[in-house]
Amino acid sequence: MCLTKNGKFPDNGLRSPATNVTESRLDANLLKQEKLSGVFSDGLLAIEAYRKQIIPLRDEERDLKARVKRFELSLIEKERSEEYKKLLESIVNHLDTIEADLDIAGKKGILRLVFKSIRIKNGRIKDFELYNPFKSLYEGVNIKCQLKETEQVMTIPESVSTYALSDVR
Repeated sequence: MCLTKNGKFPDNGLRSPATNVTESRLDANLLKQEKLSGVFSDGLLAIEAYRKQIIPLRDEERDLKARVKRFELSLIEKERSEEYKKLLESIVNHLDTIEADLDIAGKKGILRLVFKSIRIKNGRIKDFELYNPFKSLYEGVNIKCQLKETEQVMTIPESVSTYALSDVR
């Protein structure tokens, strides 16, 4: 899935009107933050008033970005074809460079590309399901581990006498 230059997904008929509304709300929010920062940097707004106004805008921005990321993931789910493979390939090829820049939502997004579902009980992972390319890799590793566990190599120690020679004949 390739983003356009403005950081958004192209409209290929799979976008919902709610997604367009969310992205327009995000753009409006960012514009408000920019204007508010400009007013503050010009010295026309006190720090307390700035904080009072900017904190809700940043919270809203975080929520809107999370919604957009959920949309991106659902779009990938719908288009499991070549686009999914291209996205995985680009992430795997550039993971070392993007890993440091990822926030929690980005890390969750990468995990959602790998895991179909994860079931947690009492703070521990009880069960999980992987998407197909990772599922076959995991099952292959699991089979190798099971073979190593069941394969018992028996070694027979050499027979060595512990008795000393005696002088008696």
